[in-house]
Amino acid sequence: MYDQNETKIIKDAKFIQMVKLRNRFAVGLSLIVLVVYFVFIGIATFQPQFLARSFEHSVITIGIPVAAFIILFSWLTTGIYIWMANQYFDRKKEQLKKEYQYE
Repeated sequence: MYDQNETKIIKDAKFIQMVKLRNRFAVGLSLIVLVVYFVFIGIATFQPQFLARSFEHSVITIGIPVAAFIILFSWLTTGIYIWMANQYFDRKKEQLKKEYQYE
């Protein structure tokens, strides 16, 4: 299934550490986004009058900018993951490939 270089890379302590860090980072960002979503849904479910309030002399309710913030926050966390993957995880992967002369 794997050739010798792939097996060596998979067993390398630096690779294992990078994979663990990447997984923790991804799960952490996912949990943050999920908490934000669930808080919003919880407020919309149990306190809808809070999100239905309008700003002074405006037809815009509080729920509209809150929902927009959640969408932008999700994009931001996705961007943070992409940046981290490009700046750190991909570089580590390339270092390991060079070290083991893979590809």
